[in-house]
Amino acid sequence: MYMFFCLKACIYGFLPSIRPVIAIDVTFLKGPHAKVLFVAVCMDGNDQIFPLAFGVGDLETNEAWEWFLTRLHRFIGEVDDLVIFSDRKNSIITDVENVFPNSRMCSTSRTAHAWTLWEE
Repeated sequence: MYMFFCLKACIYGFLPSIRPVIAIDVTFLKGPHAKVLFVAVCMDGNDQIFPLAFGVGDLETNEAWEWFLTRLHRFIGEVDDLVIFSDRKNSIITDVENVFPNSRMCSTSRTAHAWTLWEE
């Protein structure tokens, strides 16, 4: 079972004015309906979290990530200089490359490492 939702106002806000950097992640939902929640967020000009899209799936698998990213791509389309980052680089890098072929993918460990080098 899958469910994807994205508010139209979030898409309209993202396309013209939000930085082209999307953070994606997943968390596990507890309770009688154990599922996973996929999340895509950005940062606005005031460095506030800007929600972009959410999805609910049965498990965190490559197929589920591809499903979520495909629906996200349907709404935002091709975005120039898009960067997608996640802490789960190894499990989803192929899906990001397939669905967003013109974007860059990086993991938070690389981002943290780059920030360390920048500070030196």
